[in-house]
Amino acid sequence: FVDATADGGGSAKKRGPATLHISVIEAKDLIAADSGGTSDPFATIELVDSKSGKSLKPKKSKKTKKIKKTLTPEWNESIKWEGIKPDPATLNLSIKVADADMLSSEPLGEISLPVSKFPEGEDAMDAWYTLKPSNGMSEVKGSIRVQTRMEFPSEEGEGGSEGAGGG
Repeated sequence: FVDATADGGGSAKKRGPATLHISVIEAKDLIAADSGGTSDPFATIELVDSKSGKSLKPKKSKKTKKIKKTLTPEWNESIKWEGIKPDPATLNLSIKVADADMLSSEPLGEISLPVSKFPEGEDAMDAWYTLKPSNGMSEVKGSIRVQTRMEFPSEEGEGGSEGAGGG
């Protein structure tokens, strides 16, 4: 018997804050934003609210290094975000690829991944995602390779959590 009026309150076991592991590996077939037929791509990785698309507070975001004059950048950068309190079902991972110029950056495309789809445990999901147009883009091409996984650290104090506070 399932009570259709219940919204899952209490049925799903409440787990502690999640730890997200994200690796932005590489991209390919990017748009050439510069006159020389290449781009200077970097990626901005951010956790956002899946409904509003707004940044979390406190903000969780990171930029990769910029790689000059390429349409196939290899960043190989990993992020570990700990103590993620919101339900993964309410979060998206936004990754925006852009071309770095002296004064501004030009969008090259973006992806948005539901955090709830990240596999739990040690084995990351390693996949290529087709870039979608960012704001103001009429066309987009290319794809980006990202590895994602999450874990819910057990409550027993393994390694302790000193210095996790502070604000």
